[in-house]
Amino acid sequence: MFKDTAIYGLSSILGKFMNWLLVPLYTYVITVQAEYGIVVNLYGWLALVLVFLTYGMETGFFRFSKKHSDFEQVYSTSFFSILTTSVIFVLLTYFFNEPISKVLDLGSNNKILIYCAVILFFDAISTIPFVYLRQQNRPVRFAVIKLVNIGLNIFLNLFFLIVLPKYFVNSFIFKSLSFVDFIFLANIATSVLTFLMLIPYLNVSKSKFDFNLLKSMLSYSFPILVVGIAGGITQYGDKIIYPYLYNNQDMAYHQLGIYGACYKLAVVMVMFVQAFRFAYEPFFFSKNSDKNDRLLYSKIMNIFVALCLFVFLGMTFFVDVIKYFIGVNYQEGLYILPIILLANIFYGVYFNLSVWYKVTDKTRYGAYLAIVGSMITLCLNIIFVPKYGYIASAWANFVCFGVMMILSWVFSLKHFRVDYELSKLGILFVMAILMFYADKFLVIHTNVYLAYILKILFLFIFTVYYLYTDGYIKKFVSNKF
Repeated sequence: MFKDTAIYGLSSILGKFMNWLLVPLYTYVITVQAEYGIVVNLYGWLALVLVFLTYGMETGFFRFSKKHSDFEQVYSTSFFSILTTSVIFVLLTYFFNEPISKVLDLGSNNKILIYCAVILFFDAISTIPFVYLRQQNRPVRFAVIKLVNIGLNIFLNLFFLIVLPKYFVNSFIFKSLSFVDFIFLANIATSVLTFLMLIPYLNVSKSKFDFNLLKSMLSYSFPILVVGIAGGITQYGDKIIYPYLYNNQDMAYHQLGIYGACYKLAVVMVMFVQAFRFAYEPFFFSKNSDKNDRLLYSKIMNIFVALCLFVFLGMTFFVDVIKYFIGVNYQEGLYILPIILLANIFYGVYFNLSVWYKVTDKTRYGAYLAIVGSMITLCLNIIFVPKYGYIASAWANFVCFGVMMILSWVFSLKHFRVDYELSKLGILFVMAILMFYADKFLVIHTNVYLAYILKILFLFIFTVYYLYTDGYIKKFVSNKF
């Protein structure tokens, strides 16, 4: 599992990191926070709508590829289903372009909506080929395609946002399109290329499409769709509804731009959770539910939490360096970074816990938990954002994922009990929080050089403590001596 995690993690970490490098580009080039706020808002919509267009088929494919006798039939049925619904979506977007643009407040720039539809179409139909690569344990191919995609995206962004304005400032193209247009055009090109690279893995045949199989897959996947929609709201709902929470929409997009830029700094945590997810899902589906496997789930949880907290400490200790990854106009929101990092740790733990309802086919519980999380996100944002601004969105993330994590653990005790080492995990959390506040105290009361030495010492102590309590140091010593 961890070998696959390393490969998936390479593509995910490098990919997310390379995309992370676009954040300073956007925030230094787009100096008006409200314009970047539009980008944040639309990408929130893209993420949520993509969930609708894939409607849980990713997990459904994994499940039915194991339990159905005809693998090609599962592949063809999944792919043609998503292809059909994606074509319908693009047509509806084209014919109802103007009313949808008014709802999204895109004004006269309604061509961006067409850009978004094209991106979503190619991203949706690429889903099953990507899942196929994961199911066939081909992480290297998966990683190469992802990295080529992201490399092209970065190249096109650099060309459109730096080269084009510098050398073609008087051209018709540059005058008729904005920086926001160029960002989405670059995304279109990368989405199309990704699908073209996946064509060799389109193991489909129209004769293999089975409507009865589709009904069974939809029945299994529908709760996953609800989970995905509600999960999309928990992750992106704040960025989607933010413009509707202020009477002054310019101010709303201004704050959303700052919030979105600072939220992006937490991508190190996000990309680790994503890499873990890519490898963990096929891993636990391939296991049994015996006692040894459940002990393994507990061990994996310990490793996952320790690594997440190490990332949390590293980013908060060196935020004075990390802050230069966003433009000066956006740095006023950096104080929300620790909250966002902890929220994403809770989300990662929640995903780790979700093994119980997936392997027991009780996916409806995942839907219940996701709905609770989405309601918390929406309610807290609607109530508190108009008064407190984007810090309320950060705390809403924290509360949402924290509640989902706790409820998932409580339900798992009845349906699929795993004896996680809660005391050990609790000590790690308390230790990390104490070190976080100690660092804040030291930054104020010591010189900068001593503060950096102590930061590194804290990270060393945390790492050694975990390795000792989880038995790795003892095992290493006994093997060597």
